[in-house]
Amino acid sequence: MFAALYAYFYVMNDFGFPADLLLGLMLKEGCKPAEADKYDPADSYKGNTNKRNSPDCGGDLPRWATGADSKYDLRVWYYSHINDSEWGVCESPDHESSVYSGASYCYGTEALVAAQGAFFCGILTTQLFSALVNNWRIRNSQQDVTRKLGYWVMMEKTVLGVLMVYVPGLNAVLGCRPLPPLQLFLPAALFYLTFFVFDTGRRLIRRVHTEKIGLPCELEKVSQY
Repeated sequence: MFAALYAYFYVMNDFGFPADLLLGLMLKEGCKPAEADKYDPADSYKGNTNKRNSPDCGGDLPRWATGADSKYDLRVWYYSHINDSEWGVCESPDHESSVYSGASYCYGTEALVAAQGAFFCGILTTQLFSALVNNWRIRNSQQDVTRKLGYWVMMEKTVLGVLMVYVPGLNAVLGCRPLPPLQLFLPAALFYLTFFVFDTGRRLIRRVHTEKIGLPCELEKVSQY
């Protein structure tokens, strides 16, 4: 779960939403800009013509869940509530756009849908590595069936993740977007690899320690688990 959360915040940060900005963001109200409004850091209204023409404009909440407001730049929407310094830098190459809405992921509600896909892929990646590690630990030839079943599970999870993210129509229904694999799978994999290295080191230290104190071979094997 922690790996999936890390992947979620990683993708949101890539699209200009730092972790400290996300807390309570969906409940913040602003002034809905015109569709043609573009972010202008030099403008006192950040390019929000609706606010310039109607000072009473406000109380609008972006529709994150439906994607109906995906075409708006939220820096313009929240021009008076969030300072420019609070927004992150969009690390997305060429400001990637959604294949469904055509809107940029950067500073828009489409970033949330992309992060949801990264969260789901983070869970699958974690389960994939867990199954892989468990297979490595099984050394008994009598457990070959268990190992083969583990490899089938790993294959199934990989195929499921690819279908969920990259099949047109299916990814829209499941609330995902086809992002580059490095954004979807790498964050969770790096997170889990850290714990894998820790676990491997722990078992190595335990093995060396048991050899020093002369622990029987059978007990030493049991201690690996």
